[in-house]
Amino acid sequence: MRILIVAATEAEIAPIRQSVFEANRFTNLDLDFLITGVGMPLTVLHMCSHLSQQAPYSLLLNLGIAGAYSIDKLPIGKVCEIITDRMGDLGAELPDGQLMDWVEMGFTQGAEDLFESNGTLINPSPISHLDRVTGCTVNTVHGSQSSIERFWKKYQPDTESMEGAAFAMTAKHFRLPYAQIRAISNKVEVRNRNNWDIPLALKNLHTEVVSLLTRLNEVKH
Repeated sequence: MRILIVAATEAEIAPIRQSVFEANRFTNLDLDFLITGVGMPLTVLHMCSHLSQQAPYSLLLNLGIAGAYSIDKLPIGKVCEIITDRMGDLGAELPDGQLMDWVEMGFTQGAEDLFESNGTLINPSPISHLDRVTGCTVNTVHGSQSSIERFWKKYQPDTESMEGAAFAMTAKHFRLPYAQIRAISNKVEVRNRNNWDIPLALKNLHTEVVSLLTRLNEVKH
């Protein structure tokens, strides 16, 4: 089984690389890694460049961290599989500060085969036992109470990242199976890095992904 593991930063997958390269760890998997850089534009750019030059993969796997809108539902350190995502800040700002998104503006021409009519990207085939949640992808993470409240009222996502929708869109464009696995590093709130726990999120992400790869390694292909 040929798998491409995609992450924005090396830190998000460094322990997984180490596990992969341990002797005889995943002998039935052909694993490649792609570091794209942070954000939607770089994710699309580097994924398209890589995938256009490679033989098809059996699975594209996006790994990373995310913010949660409710840490009662998704506590810090929780690992989840995001099964729906969307581009959350593409559009026009209205005089009252509300967002008219690109779907509401009628700008979906050319993307109809990738996005649902409401602008979501749906993964029809989750691959893990993890909690299945919704995501929203933004160019600027939310850090003020007013913007958080407006965004939540409009979309009510479970998680927020800077790459997820770009990854899913590109996977769908190349018609390849994909999964997005993320660990919660922080609550989406008034920005305060003191409340974040990236080391815990990455530790738990590593544990769950190694477990997933172990299971895939045992599947007869």
